Amino acid sequence: MTIKETTVHESQVHSPRLRAALYLRKSRADLEAEARGDGETLAKHHRALCELAGQHDVEIRRAYQEIASGEHILERPQMQQLLHDVSNGLYDLVLCMDLDRLGRGNLIDQGVIQETFKRSGTRIVTPRKIYDLRDELDEEWTEFESFLARRELKLITRRMQRGREQSVKAGRSISKRPPYGYLRTDELKLIPDPQTAPVVKWIYALASNSLGPSAIAERLRAMALPSPSGNALWSPSTVRFILLNPVYRGALVWGRVRSHKVREMERARYHRVVMEPDAWIVREENHEPIVDCATWERVNNESKRPPTCASANNKKKIHPLAGLIFCATCKRAMVRQPVKNRPHNALRCATKGCPTRSARYELVLHAVQRALSDQFRGVAITPNPEQTEFTAVSDSLAHVIARTRQAREEQLKRICEMYEQGVYTRTQFQARYDEVAEQLRQANESLEALKQERNETNHKTNRAKSALNARARCEPSHLFLSCKGDDLRALLIKSVRRIEYTRTLNDTGGECPRLNVELLF
Repeated sequence: MTIKETTVHESQVHSPRLRAALYLRKSRADLEAEARGDGETLAKHHRALCELAGQHDVEIRRAYQEIASGEHILERPQMQQLLHDVSNGLYDLVLCMDLDRLGRGNLIDQGVIQETFKRSGTRIVTPRKIYDLRDELDEEWTEFESFLARRELKLITRRMQRGREQSVKAGRSISKRPPYGYLRTDELKLIPDPQTAPVVKWIYALASNSLGPSAIAERLRAMALPSPSGNALWSPSTVRFILLNPVYRGALVWGRVRSHKVREMERARYHRVVMEPDAWIVREENHEPIVDCATWERVNNESKRPPTCASANNKKKIHPLAGLIFCATCKRAMVRQPVKNRPHNALRCATKGCPTRSARYELVLHAVQRALSDQFRGVAITPNPEQTEFTAVSDSLAHVIARTRQAREEQLKRICEMYEQGVYTRTQFQARYDEVAEQLRQANESLEALKQERNETNHKTNRAKSALNARARCEPSHLFLSCKGDDLRALLIKSVRRIEYTRTLNDTGGECPRLNVELLF
């Protein structure tokens, strides 16, 4: 229905001194038109609505222009202000280009909009029609158009999601920005970044040497290396996200992380949620990997293992079998428990009602040591090739930092030359010089920290070689019997996947239970 066909409404619109407001918001089609060079959308809409207001002789009190559009009212501050002013009766009319510009989100938002305009008696004027929600026919027509707008939004969202999935299956990277360590070509293909790829390799090298995300993040902060966000504030969660990301073994993944919109008070926030691997879209061997598949698998398997020793925040001693031995009946982890007035500890199942009997912890530990000693009898120790790889990665990272330092030194020279030529004022020169000098200082600190790290690694490697030569090809079977405490636990973590503990109420085979030891290899 056009404006001229609504004779009752037309007479009302032509009444003098009607107060009006303009509401301007871009749609997805408007954004695409601007990308093609069709001009500024909001400016064109503003002119069109002003012409419409002039045709009906209404007074424009205010224009509400939404800069950052959103699906919900909580994401649109101008819409919130408009609804507040409409509910206070400040306007007789609200002019917009189309009804769905006010909102086509969920039913809650549309209900709020319609109820606010209906209670205040404020009419909605578009170039096509005038809506008076106090009129039953207009109210039904508004609800019908809102339903069509919601349906269109869902169809558009579904098509866009399907297009993204097809792009990923074709091997194109479509994320907002490429993963840390990679650059993206014009064909949307990933290639290693010469500046940040060595940092990723170094992170994996540290993780291969049994360092956790917290320890790795601390070393990265000490070296002042830029994080994915651009600053030097590395967090354990950032390191963990890099270690668990399959993109670094050459796989392109889509749907690994989803952002869910959550309403909090008067704002809408996005919460990142890591989805289950079954929901991912994975394309293997899509681009050049930064780390090989074997290293990636080893690091991810290590991240799922229990800690080798107590953390800095938890001074409580971790016994060697913690997180490794499980009840064969209920599949829950066994716990060590001191026995009152006894010199020994008990190993028992913590599940209430489980029929598995407890046993002396010391006997069980000794039985595990004997079983592993027999299992590894005749196997000799060989040097760890990862130390050589770690040194090579450190050298590559040092080369990148050295190039960065050289670039900053040349940049300082150019800044001084531009100041001497009068291009910079004294204030501009001082601000720019301080900024680049700080970056140079961070690069020097990074090189110094990396040098110290490499010296410590070489020292540990030399000690390990000396110990290896002193043992003259010592068999690990002797190590399982001689190691104690944290050393024994570190040895068990590297060799044992799971130990099944069985001892029923009718078990009369002695105090030591039956043990089923599953190795990692």
